[in-house]
Amino acid sequence: MNMPYTQISNVILRDFSLSLPAKGLYLTLRSFAGLPNFCLKKNRLKNTFSGSNYEFEQAWKELKICGYLKHFYYTAVNGAFVHVYDLHQERQSDLELMSYAPNQTRSHGDLRFIPSGAANDYTTVPDAIARDCKLSLKTKGLYAVLSYLFKIPNFHFSWNSLISLCKEKAKALKTIWTALKRSGLLKQHRHPTGEHNQFDYTYDLLLESNLNEPYFTNHRADGTITSSLSVDFNAPVPEKKKKRKNTRIFLPAKSQDTQTESLHTPHTFQKIARVRQYPLSKQVDKAIAALCKNKRMRLNGAVVSLESRQKAVASLSPELLEQFEFQFKLPSNVHAPIPYIATALYQFVQEPHTWIRTSTSNADKLGTVTSDTEASPLTIDEMDCMIQAIYYRIKQAAQEHIVPLSQDVHFADSYAALLETRMSIPETEFEQRLRQLLAIWKNQ
Repeated sequence: MNMPYTQISNVILRDFSLSLPAKGLYLTLRSFAGLPNFCLKKNRLKNTFSGSNYEFEQAWKELKICGYLKHFYYTAVNGAFVHVYDLHQERQSDLELMSYAPNQTRSHGDLRFIPSGAANDYTTVPDAIARDCKLSLKTKGLYAVLSYLFKIPNFHFSWNSLISLCKEKAKALKTIWTALKRSGLLKQHRHPTGEHNQFDYTYDLLLESNLNEPYFTNHRADGTITSSLSVDFNAPVPEKKKKRKNTRIFLPAKSQDTQTESLHTPHTFQKIARVRQYPLSKQVDKAIAALCKNKRMRLNGAVVSLESRQKAVASLSPELLEQFEFQFKLPSNVHAPIPYIATALYQFVQEPHTWIRTSTSNADKLGTVTSDTEASPLTIDEMDCMIQAIYYRIKQAAQEHIVPLSQDVHFADSYAALLETRMSIPETEFEQRLRQLLAIWKNQ
């Protein structure tokens, strides 16, 4: 590259439990780490991105909780407190968010980068993008993840490969995807394949924004352009609707029985989990409400009584809810998410210590989802990316002190041994072993 760039570790980009705003903030911090006389202030960082202050504070807290950002303070000569930071390449087990550490005077700025792990396992991102004040943190995080995926040789992009590296659900991810295209950094092209109603998509990830060309282009078979989408700066801004004034509605007092039933509503658990690291989503909230209120409900093909479902919800603790939210991931091809989540949550309550599979691997067990691997065969790079995601999920669960299953440990050891022999075996044999590993995981 003929421009200044930042090297961000692929360990960060492969961390599925880290949100895109946190990855974008890590990218911005990495671009400033080690600069002489750099003074790290939150107000200064807020001038390097667009978005809400809430998003920034949540991303800042997430980096500290996950162990990527360490906060230290000491007393200066004049008696004032001085704050310095360490930006780590990998997660740290120490959960102390801020600690006192004297003699932390640094000549290379307040932010220091601590490398660890593989030195060549990184992705380059231009500094202009890492510090662009017009881009949000989540847009920067998505740009970094796509830069990692697009540099894989012979990589065929798919939504499954992107979702496996992101904490966000499919709907939120599509919103960020659209924002990245409208920023002029991502160009999408659609080409007909020659089959009926079949198209192939290609992508261009630019090093700098280009708003003069359309972000989506539709091509004919002969190469001509049929349609395109561009950012319309002259479009009128829609007027905001006036908010209605709140009116008080006096309801009759609840009886003692009604107050007892309210303990089983999802609002109680939502209030408890508000301070947790992984807050409940609206879909999980609706799933809990369905378990508590629906008079007749089938779970995994069998009718489960209302009393049994209410007892299961009442046995949930904030820790169990946090564990479920951390492990569960809704597949993109589920058309009825609420019954699916309700079934998974009920099964989780029955076996909380052995339920470590993600929703993608539990799809066949729940009987509502078909695997994408059956629809179309995956390439070697897509399989490698998917198995990497599974491997890091198992590794992350072990770091979170969640006891893995024996078959999970065997799967992780088999993949680690396969990586050691990748350079010494033919590519066809490596692909065959990858398919065997993926088949073993699917059958578990």
